Amino acid sequence: DVNTLDDYQEGTWTGVLGGATSQSGQTYSDQACAYTKIGRQVSVSGYIRATTPGTITGNAVIRGLPFPCAAGAAFTSTCSITDFSGMGVNTVSMIGYISSTSQVISVYYKTAAAAGYTAASNTLWQSGTNPDIAFQMTYITDA
Repeated sequence: DVNTLDDYQEGTWTGVLGGATSQSGQTYSDQACAYTKIGRQVSVSGYIRATTPGTITGNAVIRGLPFPCAAGAAFTSTCSITDFSGMGVNTVSMIGYISSTSQVISVYYKTAAAAGYTAASNTLWQSGTNPDIAFQMTYITDA
């Protein structure tokens, strides 16, 4: 029967405040991330706090999602970033997106003076003081 639920999973994953190209030297006090997968739908949530931001190359991302985004689903899933502090940029609002076949959330931020969101550079995490972020997202996977 096509309506039978035959794929349900729950688990944890390790989130990393990284760069689109690379990161090294980070230490964390919290990396509490969880997921629920029902069929092809994946819901993730997490709280990550870096005590040492380390060296980050490329735009700011959240790495380590448990499943890749479905092929052809580029930027269709928005990540709700519900709380953040310690950023190295004067940030009033943040959002994230996941692109097709990726396991990385690209982070965008908005300042008080900006009209829209801008891709966050590595200074968002790297120049901060113990940057931390709480988020949740639901997306579709092919896995």
